[in-house]
Amino acid sequence: MKNRATVKIMGLFLCFTLVCILGAQWLNHSLHQEMIKQQVTKLDRELELLEKNIDFKEIIANDQVSNLTESQTLKKALGAKERLTVISQTMQVVVDTENTKKIVASGSRKQRPEVAAVTSGKSLGYALRNSTTIGEKLLYVAKPIKINGKIIGIVRISEKYSGFSEGAKKLETTLLLFVGSLLLLLFLFLSLLIYQRNEPMRKLIPLFDELSKDPTKRQLIVEDATDWLPLYDSANQLMKETHTLSSLQSASEMKLRFFLENLAIGVVMINEEAQVTTINPKCFELLQEEAIKPPFHYQEIIKNPQILQLLHQSRNQKQDQHEEVRIIRPQSKDLDVLFRYLKPNDQGQSLIIGIFYDLSQIRQLERMQQDFVANVSHELKTPVTSILGFTETLLDGAQAEPEIRQEFLTIIQKEAGRLQEMIQKILLLSRNGDTFEDIEEEVLSIADILKTELDFYQQKIEEKSLVIECDNKLVKDRLLPARYVQPIIKNLLENAIYYTENQGKIKIKLTQTAENFCFSVQDNGVGISEKDQERIFERFYRVSRSRNRNAGGSGLGLAIVKHYVDLLKGQIEIESRLGLGTTIKVRIPVQ
Repeated sequence: MKNRATVKIMGLFLCFTLVCILGAQWLNHSLHQEMIKQQVTKLDRELELLEKNIDFKEIIANDQVSNLTESQTLKKALGAKERLTVISQTMQVVVDTENTKKIVASGSRKQRPEVAAVTSGKSLGYALRNSTTIGEKLLYVAKPIKINGKIIGIVRISEKYSGFSEGAKKLETTLLLFVGSLLLLLFLFLSLLIYQRNEPMRKLIPLFDELSKDPTKRQLIVEDATDWLPLYDSANQLMKETHTLSSLQSASEMKLRFFLENLAIGVVMINEEAQVTTINPKCFELLQEEAIKPPFHYQEIIKNPQILQLLHQSRNQKQDQHEEVRIIRPQSKDLDVLFRYLKPNDQGQSLIIGIFYDLSQIRQLERMQQDFVANVSHELKTPVTSILGFTETLLDGAQAEPEIRQEFLTIIQKEAGRLQEMIQKILLLSRNGDTFEDIEEEVLSIADILKTELDFYQQKIEEKSLVIECDNKLVKDRLLPARYVQPIIKNLLENAIYYTENQGKIKIKLTQTAENFCFSVQDNGVGISEKDQERIFERFYRVSRSRNRNAGGSGLGLAIVKHYVDLLKGQIEIESRLGLGTTIKVRIPVQ
């Protein structure tokens, strides 16, 4: 718009300039012609005066061609830049105030325009031309010399053009300067007009350019007195509203980005061109792919055939697709996958939103619970079956024999104790809501807790002839929350005693650093395989039913240890090799 207006104004200026130039040329030509006419009139009057004083008829009649005295006489009667020529009836020069002999020899003058005009019957002939004899530009004026109405000759007067062209040149220069000055003033006026007309563009366009690059940057136009003040006020209001909207949009985008980045589910948005436009970090994590900056094709991150099939169905059928998918590699994961198809918006663009929820822990807990229920059912069934069997045998008459009765009652007591211990451990594991702050703290020295547990298992230690080494001198007086530490020490000792062969060795070590209280139990028992070590602390995991049952354990000890270590915000580590033994270390923060 700005360029069109400028071109229009400059076009008008060029048209006006052309008109001025043509007008100046026409005026200059007219003035020049008028000046020539005035000079012709002047020379004509001079000829009339000469005719009164000089008898040109006699000159022609006497044919005084070589009379230099006559030429000199005529020359004195003329102006300094004037020349007089007398031409005979034969169109030959009779007298010339210039070099007469040379000019006479130059031939006939019949073809000269001014002479031809007179011979054609005109009373006056004139012409502005270059002289072929003297090589200068002259204004010639010729009149006939008549006797009884018959032309007997021609008298011609001429004046050098340079003699009167100075005025024409000055006039032409003056006219040129006038027209040039007029055009210059007009050009300056139009330039000022264009400059003022484009003032809003010069101020608004840079501001709008900056606004398009950074809408959050706020700038205002401050003008006190200007014809464009209403426009500037409207522009300021527009930029203010744009800044406000941009700030709100930026805040919304920041909230959305924060929400997506911290969302516990994976979210991906895919447009009609199969390009991923938005994706959060959790989605990369669940799909087990490296992060890529959008936009990119969805197949760069979605490579699982089942997920791809769901996405293709959603795109082709324009419907939502929902299914649980298990990814095997590189790491096994159970994902709840939902592709929601959004219909085209105002711009005609449809969108597919993919939502991925990690069900791995839930499914793992479900499997562990199933295993736990199966294991616990079996473990509970074994002592109950044993108790019922021996009780029925006694009731059927075996109680009459003292030795058999004593043996069966001992077995029943042992199985009942085993059943009670298992129930207590299950109850310990079921207390998921316990936290360190929930329970009133009862503190005991580590030496007392350790002695209590060793005394409890003393009979078993003696039966297996185990050697116990205990190093707790540095921390024997350290007070600890008994309700949390006692289950840890008890179950670690129990595992070591049960799974160490006869005449084996168990080392117990308690130390303390500035940050942690450390407790470790090392045995040279059967050990644990690397495969089982990965899941040994899972709450519902069992290494081997037969091994636990034969050793006397319930398979829940290490799960209890892990439970209480977590409550104390501690760490637990295991080092074990089959046939060589196991070392379990527990670190609990001093705080």
